[in-house]
Amino acid sequence: NRKDSLYIKSKVIQANTDVNKAFAARNPVVLRSKSSLIQVKKDPVLVDTVNNNNTYPADAYLYPKYTITVDNTYKDFNYYFSVIVDKQGEMQFKRLLTVVSPEFEEAKIRVAKGIINVYLQRLLDITPGNTLGFPHASVISIRVKGIKG
Repeated sequence: NRKDSLYIKSKVIQANTDVNKAFAARNPVVLRSKSSLIQVKKDPVLVDTVNNNNTYPADAYLYPKYTITVDNTYKDFNYYFSVIVDKQGEMQFKRLLTVVSPEFEEAKIRVAKGIINVYLQRLLDITPGNTLGFPHASVISIRVKGIKG
């Protein structure tokens, strides 16, 4: 209804003004490969074996996860991190999603940002997430594996 639309529109304006106010998009980010060097797979919603093998379809848009493989990289790597995808489809590093010793954290973050800039932004066609047709900043999780070529 109109009130819901106005509420979402105000949240969209906030998220697009300050990416730290990003929220889950009802239609999540779409990542498409622009090169044979990169393969993208949206991870399926997991079955909850503890709760009678239930699945929670909302997890597909609340917590979208992608597995990306990049061939012909400068060296082998395997990183798991979250990014904010803004309304223009630009990725911004958010945080590492693996435990890292404090002395290595800064270096790992620098490499993750490099992976975003060198591989993901250049080799992917990124469509931002949207809610009620309004594109907005949202958070996604990415596991990216590089295979030295």
